[in-house]
Amino acid sequence: MVLRQLVSVAILPFTVAVIVPRWIGRANGIEFAAPRGVAELALFASGLVTLGIGLALFGWSLFLFWTRGRGTLAPWDPPRRFVADGPYRYVRNPMISGVVLILSA
Repeated sequence: MVLRQLVSVAILPFTVAVIVPRWIGRANGIEFAAPRGVAELALFASGLVTLGIGLALFGWSLFLFWTRGRGTLAPWDPPRRFVADGPYRYVRNPMISGVVLILSA
């Protein structure tokens, strides 16, 4: 089950949240630099908070899929049971919300 989770995360959200943005950045000559000044440092800190919230939401959703739903996020191995606990009680798709927060960071 752990291997199925890792494969589905590596194929789907890792590609969207890490590989594609890095590819777009390299194609456009964008490089990362350390923040200079208070404004840039505050922006960097807010990005880290947003990234942390997105990772937590994504991880929590993935954990619920694994433990309660007995499946993965991949369409070829969906949860076998309906998950309506945790963030799924309030948001229709908290996993995508987490990925969007990760991308916006």
